[in-house]
Amino acid sequence: MRATGLLRPAAVSNRLAGVLGAVAMLAGCGTVGPAASRPCDLYAAPTGSDAASGTLQRPLRTPQELANRLAPGRTGCLRRGVYRSSRRTGYVVRFSAGGRRGAPVTIQSRPGERATLAGVVYVPRGSNFVTLADVDIDDPTSFTQAGQLTLQVNAADTVLRDLNITNRARKTCVVLGSPGRWGNAVRTVLRDSVLHDCGNRANGLLDHAIYVSQAVGARILDNRIVRAAGYAVHLYPDAQGTRVAGNVMADNGGGVIFAGEGGDASSGNVVEHNVIADSIQDYNVAHYWGGRVGRGNAARDNCLFNPSQLNLEAPVGYVAARNLVADPGFAAGGYEPAPGSPCASLLGP
Repeated sequence: MRATGLLRPAAVSNRLAGVLGAVAMLAGCGTVGPAASRPCDLYAAPTGSDAASGTLQRPLRTPQELANRLAPGRTGCLRRGVYRSSRRTGYVVRFSAGGRRGAPVTIQSRPGERATLAGVVYVPRGSNFVTLADVDIDDPTSFTQAGQLTLQVNAADTVLRDLNITNRARKTCVVLGSPGRWGNAVRTVLRDSVLHDCGNRANGLLDHAIYVSQAVGARILDNRIVRAAGYAVHLYPDAQGTRVAGNVMADNGGGVIFAGEGGDASSGNVVEHNVIADSIQDYNVAHYWGGRVGRGNAARDNCLFNPSQLNLEAPVGYVAARNLVADPGFAAGGYEPAPGSPCASLLGP
């Protein structure tokens, strides 16, 4: 059995083992950024005070206080530096409220700077229309300290873009949705980001880069997903209508898996125009059905190369069409398809 049930969000401790050497790491993973940033309404800085007004001259200190003060349509900007998780709550930021359609609550780095969130980020049920952009999430907490994830979404219309996410080979990086009262993730967008070194390889295929659990209409677009212990994208047990496109997935335990358990079966998911290469423990595209079999799943127009198993597990619960087997021609230490590789022209949204 490749897939496992998902975990509930958990608190984290305030232990920080240091800051990731992000510049060196990103040189091998692609780049993150900056996309179009929103104008800043409030500011936080590691040297600020949560009793301050939140202006550029008098910034707040924590991302949590920044999130607490943001009204719909407002943007909070983080100055350069490291923001550690709270000893009281365990989160570096937990969005207790969201925005509304056309007026999200946004937290981003100040344009021209780059902030690091050193801990767990949580978007709980009801905190809809939240955007998190242009930051590094470097979660140094262990599996036992912080549960089984680094970033969890249980709300609707969350946008995650231009992020650099890692937990230094400890646990799953991103989880969309949870069973029961915790809530589904609805219409989450995760794009233009780097996810690397997610999960402990000693756990086999149990820790993933992106775990789409109880989710509807997720969009996973134009990311670089590398060196995860488990799958780059794990669609299990109830991922509905996910689109996975334009991503490079390489050196992970497995590529993408369509999966379900009992009465739940991931259905209507499309994986297209990706490069999926060098899966270390499993197929580049796999399936697992522990009960009902999913419907309407497709893996098409992908570039597949050099898995430990086959590129495609014999299709059950998904169809495979027009997938190309070709060498992406990654440069040493890098994850961009070479211009002369047929994978380069296939890759796209």
